[in-house]
Amino acid sequence: SQEELLAGILVKIGEHFDIDFGPGDGTGCGTAELDAFIPDRIGDIDLTCACMTHDEAYGDLELTKLEADIGLFHDVYDAARDGGATKVESFLLAGIYFGSVFYFGGPSWLAAQQAAMA
Repeated sequence: SQEELLAGILVKIGEHFDIDFGPGDGTGCGTAELDAFIPDRIGDIDLTCACMTHDEAYGDLELTKLEADIGLFHDVYDAARDGGATKVESFLLAGIYFGSVFYFGGPSWLAAQQAAMA
């Protein structure tokens, strides 16, 4: 299938560039459906904590989606700097992760909010 082909290509890319896409079960970066395509680690940059904090923020009834997404931006930036990335590289990586959740994270935010109210 196309999904299996893409997953295989991403694994090869990950091995070449030292990228870890995580366990593929929705823990870390990405939903269960997308986890295998969203890196949890890129070289020395570990994004797992930033992503898990973002997941928790989506379930916080006192935060807006935008507040949670901005928090992810800051956490990814900090993780990138801690991993040795320059300020520009860190800003770009944080922007990619922020843009992804800002534009595509609505269903995940809604599901987390509903679960928190249950």
